[in-house]
Amino acid sequence: MTCNKTHNDQELLAQLKDKADPKAFEAIYERHFDALFVFVYKVMQDKATAEDLVQNIFFGLWKNAAHCKVKELEPYLFGAARKQMAKEFRRSKYNTAQLEYLRQVCVTHNTEEYLEAEETRRKILTIIQGLPQKCRHVFEMSRFKSLSNREIAGKLGISVFTVENHIKKALSHLRQSIELLVILWFWIR
Repeated sequence: MTCNKTHNDQELLAQLKDKADPKAFEAIYERHFDALFVFVYKVMQDKATAEDLVQNIFFGLWKNAAHCKVKELEPYLFGAARKQMAKEFRRSKYNTAQLEYLRQVCVTHNTEEYLEAEETRRKILTIIQGLPQKCRHVFEMSRFKSLSNREIAGKLGISVFTVENHIKKALSHLRQSIELLVILWFWIR
């Protein structure tokens, strides 16, 4: 598996769980390290501590990948960050004001991001539902079931070229619809 920007978190997580794929782990790490570091650093105000805590989060993910029951990676990582910071606060005997700040920041951050991600996911699924049936079916097999173009062609009795065309059509439709959503979002705000 080539772990690049075309693979979503669920695909990478599945590869990590099923095969302990180091490339999947590396892609997850590269995709989420910076955001987690900034989040932890804002609370901890210490670069070395923030790096250590974020490293612990990723170490735990790697170590427990086979038994991991995570469905949404980003909320899991930020939840793990909150727990790591709370542990560090208890260990370091930070004051209660800092602990309260952590609770407020983490709950708001995770809840807002989760709700935004859910809304975006629902909009994308609605857009996908608007595709022609055959195109939608091919796209779902490709993106949600992680089947190769050859596997899809074999299962549906169509050519690989036709599969590729359906996927291109679906991606083009998604891209145009998402661009429209972004324009509307900026116009409304």
